[in-house]
Amino acid sequence: MVFLKNNENVLPIQSQTHILVVGEASRNIKNQMGGWTITWQGRDNSNSDFPKTLSIYEAIKSKVESIGGTIEYSSNGSFETKPDVVIFVYGEEPYAEGDGDRKNLFFNNNDKNFLNYMQNIKSLNI
Repeated sequence: MVFLKNNENVLPIQSQTHILVVGEASRNIKNQMGGWTITWQGRDNSNSDFPKTLSIYEAIKSKVESIGGTIEYSSNGSFETKPDVVIFVYGEEPYAEGDGDRKNLFFNNNDKNFLNYMQNIKSLNI
């Protein structure tokens, strides 16, 4: 599921924009595919197990660079060049057959600081 909030008409993202992509899930194709894709739980798969498939980060990078923009990856919201736009990519680890079932709908990320990263970026008015 993808949530987009188009404040100040930031979408579509303009050319010549510097984009920061935050979150390890953006670089791990297994997070896009889920369990049963290649292996039972799907956690031990690497990007090379998905030939001719781009990670979310690679797909964004390809498009951004093709329109004259620049991109930077961060696992924690830090950056070298202040971005014009930030895209956070978080998601569950792949699972199958109840292993990842939750008793509630609260998002459970391996990196417990993900909300702090978002709040820090928000405080910078990016």
